[in-house]
Amino acid sequence: VFFEVMTVAMKLIHSRRFRISILALILAPRFLCAQITISEFVASPSGGALEDEDCEAVDWIELHNPDASAVDVGGYYLSDNGAELTQWALPAATEIAAGGYLIVFASGKDRAVIGEPLHANFQLDATNDDLVLVRPDGITVVESFTWTNEDPLPEGALRAQRSGVAYGLLPDGDDQYAFLAAPT
Repeated sequence: VFFEVMTVAMKLIHSRRFRISILALILAPRFLCAQITISEFVASPSGGALEDEDCEAVDWIELHNPDASAVDVGGYYLSDNGAELTQWALPAATEIAAGGYLIVFASGKDRAVIGEPLHANFQLDATNDDLVLVRPDGITVVESFTWTNEDPLPEGALRAQRSGVAYGLLPDGDDQYAFLAAPT
């Protein structure tokens, strides 16, 4: 019986399915632990703002990978509607280098070609809007922001975005968000 069990075990170890399963277990933590963040965004650009390849100052979102290894964010979603989490998908094989950043223009131009500037199919409304980053499962919200000009301000919401002012992580690395007079 021992010999038969060992024979089956050896066949299993040498099988392609087993090797793929082991590889998936080894690589899974890299993808499960990736902590992509929305590090900064501008919902109302003004003069001197970041321009897209069409020389237009448009809304933009900056994603950051603080991890020590590159992360494939292909299949992640961005949305300006908390009720529609899968509004715009980052194209397959979109990678953010270790410690790197990726700009996605929220221009409404819907451009998703690897190696070229990325444009979401929505624009941000400076007065009342959401910004949501969602994992490829289309359900898990990584990060979200809501802003409004309502008074009183709903719990958890930000004040309406200001022209030419970014909202993002403070540059001191303190993991605190604030309005930034000059986009970083």
